[in-house]
Amino acid sequence: MKIQVEFEPENKLVFNFDVGTNDNPAGKAALAKTSCYFKLPEELDIEAIHPDVLALAALTVVSPWAGRKIQLSWSISKEFSDAVLASLNKSIGPVDHRLPPRNQPVPEEGRPGLAFSGGVDSFAQLLLMPDTTAMVFAYRIPREQDLYNPEAALQAVALLQSEGRLAFCIETDMEYVRQPAGFATDLMSGAPSILLADHLGLDSLGFGTISNAAYGIGKGKFTEYTSRRVFRTWQSLLRSVGLEYFNSVSAISELGTMAIVEGSHYSSIAESCVRGKFGEPCKKCVKCFRKQLMRAHYTGEWPNDSDMSSYAKSAGVRDELVGLPIRQEFIYQQILNAYNGPNELLLLLKSRLEFSNSNTGFSEKAYKAGFDAATPLRYRAQAWQKLIQTVPPMSPKDEQEFRNYDISSQMTSLSRSEDFEMYSSTVYLIWALLKLGES
Repeated sequence: MKIQVEFEPENKLVFNFDVGTNDNPAGKAALAKTSCYFKLPEELDIEAIHPDVLALAALTVVSPWAGRKIQLSWSISKEFSDAVLASLNKSIGPVDHRLPPRNQPVPEEGRPGLAFSGGVDSFAQLLLMPDTTAMVFAYRIPREQDLYNPEAALQAVALLQSEGRLAFCIETDMEYVRQPAGFATDLMSGAPSILLADHLGLDSLGFGTISNAAYGIGKGKFTEYTSRRVFRTWQSLLRSVGLEYFNSVSAISELGTMAIVEGSHYSSIAESCVRGKFGEPCKKCVKCFRKQLMRAHYTGEWPNDSDMSSYAKSAGVRDELVGLPIRQEFIYQQILNAYNGPNELLLLLKSRLEFSNSNTGFSEKAYKAGFDAATPLRYRAQAWQKLIQTVPPMSPKDEQEFRNYDISSQMTSLSRSEDFEMYSSTVYLIWALLKLGES
């Protein structure tokens, strides 16, 4: 693959991708566009961005489709080229042997950045970071047919700016490179932040990747995060340009991030729904359903009949609840353990979750070993003290249960049972009856 960079008027940076015969433009997600742009702040000297930084930003967008050889229209350092070969098994060049790599700023001059989304997990990560943190929102302009609505995130950025915080909206169409639209790599949401690394003096980059995703337990089985290739690959490439992962919330679940945000003045601002409007989540998607239940877990204010009817009519929620396992099953189990309300769907879900007989108390506690591995040393002590003010650390017993979490055998048994057939049939029946009532 050939990657060309262009600097256009109004500080618009464009990457063009020339696909060759040895590249892979198809797959589970196809390469839909062969270019993407970023509208960078006017005060940024676009031509002063370190060449390695440019290359890393491009790789976060297009590397899944690039073959073993990548040719750039600019030169990079040997150190970065070596890091790409070791981490992605791809040869990249040309190399300028005289070009020094980007060095991490000294502590007195550096600051962390945050790939900010405006959601609960992102706000929780922000609350664990220093006040000097620079937030960068990747602003995707919705297409006519898109359900995506960035209004809540834009309002969150505006609020942060009004508080005197350093926050940016960087317009980009990078998510449309992929079909279906979205992030092609785990680091792609940070591409605008990476491009601003020199301008802002960034020494690390934060994300809102919680333990559900980092450790795989949202899919039903623990996997050590720092041993996963995805962590080792991108941590290595970040370090090659003077950055580090700052992903403290990987040590807690979304129940932990919800607790942090609910205890802050951002509780009414943080919004994980990307389909609704500011202050008006759609209350039809899976994110809304789970986040509202999590808020209820802490506030005692459970969804009313109207909200539950909206969720029950959602095909997305329906398909979620008949999954084996349900995505984020341990979260639902922890939430509904103590639920004794009247709602038919929640009581049905609670009965289904009784088959997941693992202890899920760890879901409201922090995993110290994971926190240390994903938090830069210079910020670790302060961030940990902020975290445990709200989320207590796991005990040795909690840590063992966390690391041993695996419900695959329960799910295999459940899939063969009449109980599951009855449960799933009932979920479909509730959905069908409510949809019929709409017509």
